Amino acid sequence: MVASAIVGPPPNIPPASISPENVENIEQSPEWKEYMEKYEQKMNEYREKKFAIQSIFNILSPSSNYLTIVNSLSSSDVILPFRTKDVTKNIVGFVILPIIFFVLSYVKFLRMEIT
Repeated sequence: MVASAIVGPPPNIPPASISPENVENIEQSPEWKEYMEKYEQKMNEYREKKFAIQSIFNILSPSSNYLTIVNSLSSSDVILPFRTKDVTKNIVGFVILPIIFFVLSYVKFLRMEIT
């Protein structure tokens, strides 16, 4: 939901101007093909932006990191378990986030007045 809010609505390309007599053979017309190529290009750019934002939030999610790591380990390829997917960022996110919270709580503990 956050990624959709940041990226905004999907692109809305105005309809192609095609004459009524060409409606039956619309898929063969060069105007229609050009229109569809532009639309697909805009949608691919939109999806890439949305996926990039989603992947940033997924790295901050311990449950998402855990699921990605476990799924890569349980793949059918026993010899090279990490070959199918790069999970380095998930392992780092899974380890670093608890360390950051531990350091913050330790600093808070040291600053408390113990009486």
